[in-house]
Amino acid sequence: ALLTPLQDHPQEQNLYCTGCGKGPFVRVGGLVSHVEKECLILNTNMIETMREEKMEFSQALTALTKEPLKNNYGGYMPENANRGLPDATWESTGSIPAPFTIEQSQFPSLGESSSTTLQPTKEKKENSWNKGKNLFPDAPAAQRPTLEQLKQVTAPSARATFDLMSDLDPKHPDFNVARFYSEYTQKFNCRMGRCGKAFKTAKGFIAHLTSEAHSASRYRCPYCLNTFGSLASITQHVESNSNKCKIRDTEQYNSYMDQLLASMVNVKDRHADGTVRYETSKTFGKGPSPGSDLVEQKENPKVNGGDPYTGMQIHW
Repeated sequence: ALLTPLQDHPQEQNLYCTGCGKGPFVRVGGLVSHVEKECLILNTNMIETMREEKMEFSQALTALTKEPLKNNYGGYMPENANRGLPDATWESTGSIPAPFTIEQSQFPSLGESSSTTLQPTKEKKENSWNKGKNLFPDAPAAQRPTLEQLKQVTAPSARATFDLMSDLDPKHPDFNVARFYSEYTQKFNCRMGRCGKAFKTAKGFIAHLTSEAHSASRYRCPYCLNTFGSLASITQHVESNSNKCKIRDTEQYNSYMDQLLASMVNVKDRHADGTVRYETSKTFGKGPSPGSDLVEQKENPKVNGGDPYTGMQIHW
C-alpha cells in the first residue's frame, strides 16, 4: 500500500558513521558509500554478516511459532537475488507440493499401437505396493523435509564454490595481478568481458575489479525488481523516489531498510513535509552482534566451562 504523496527530493539528513565518527552525511546512500570505500572500522561484510544473523534468528523464531515470516526480503539480497525473480509471495510457508503420481494401469501394454490416446480400462488393478508387510511398525512416519533442510543439502560445497570462482576475482587463491600487466602499455589491462580499461597501478586495477562494474553481488529492489551491484547503489535507489519506483512511499519501506542495512540506519518517523527521517544506530558495529558466540558466552558463562556462581554464597 502506498502512503500519501511525498516530495520527490528528500530533506537532507544528519547522519554520522558509528564506526569512525565521520559525518555528517546528508543522504543514507552517502553514508553507505563511505562504509563501502573509506571507513576503517565498518565495511559491507559486517553489514551482510549481521543481516544474515538477524535473518537466521527470524527463521528460527518462525520454526518455533509455526507462523509465517512477514515482510521477509531475504530473497532480494545478494545470496538469492542472482537466482532470478523471488517468489510472488514473500511469506515462507515451507510447504512442498505433493509429487506427481501415475497408476500402473495407465501404462499401455507392449503390444498396443503407438497412439498417444489413453484407452479406458475395464478394471482397476490393485496396487501391489500395499500388500507388503510392515517391517518396521514402530518407526515414526516419514516427514517431508523443511525448506531450511532442503537449502542445506542443496548448498554448494566448498570445492564447488572454488570451481565457480574466476581467477579474475582478486579473492581467488590463484589470482596474480602481474598477469594483467602489459609491458607495451605499462598498464594493467582488464580482461573482464569487453571491458578493456587500463590502469597505471595495481591498486587501481584491483579496485576496478571489485567495484560495481564487475561485482558478483546483486541486490534486487522488491518494488520495481531492478538489480544493483552494490549496497550503496541499491540504498541510493530506494532512498530517492522516481516515476518508476515508489518503494519509499510503501508501508513496508521501514522493514525493508531495516533488513537491507541490518539496522545500521533506522527510519525515525518523517519530517514535517512527509519525507523520511533517518537516524544511525548508536550501537551498530560496537561489540558482538545479537546471537553471536560472544553474546552467548557473556549470558551463559558455562559455555566456556566455567561456573557463574563460583565464590558466591547462595541462600535457599
